Amino acid sequence: MTHPESADIPTIPMTHAELAAVAKNTGCNFDGSRLLLSFFGTYHTLTTTGIQGPHGSRISNKIEKILTDYVHNYPVRPPPTGRLISYRELKGAGPLVVSFANNTLKTITTTFAGKLAELVSAARSLGANPRPDIPGYDLSVEFMALPGIPLTLQFNDAEAPFPAQSSLVLDDSIETYLDMQAIFTLGTFLCGRLVASCYN
Repeated sequence: MTHPESADIPTIPMTHAELAAVAKNTGCNFDGSRLLLSFFGTYHTLTTTGIQGPHGSRISNKIEKILTDYVHNYPVRPPPTGRLISYRELKGAGPLVVSFANNTLKTITTTFAGKLAELVSAARSLGANPRPDIPGYDLSVEFMALPGIPLTLQFNDAEAPFPAQSSLVLDDSIETYLDMQAIFTLGTFLCGRLVASCYN
């Protein structure tokens, strides 16, 4: 699923207090002016004047919006992890669910059908951890999108007469941090990184 770049949406400046609060509650490094925030295992530098990706690289408008929204919305008391939910259960998800399933999840499924070992390798390259507490899948792994925001990928490879299937589930606390469109963007980003790893 793709969305137009949000070049016309200005980034709301982040304050030192917001950056410090995120650092305090997540254990991320903050030196008084720069916050190092892990996004799918790669560190981004956030300051009151902007955001840089790994090694000072530029990031897309959509990722910049996710990170700034995360800082602005970060609660004084982070919620405890709750139950796992599907994208369909997000408030206001509506028609985006069909597009997400037909594009993002279908891409994962078709790319890795018959290639379970490659999916395992791609997931590991993004810092995924096994979820043995979720049985019934050939692969069940958790990615930490941002501190406090896990995404769990569940995948079953094709086995006649059943086709390969994949799903992404979320902790229901995610809506504390991000809006619905940002949450869908996380899934799209993860899909892109997994597929890219397969072809590198």
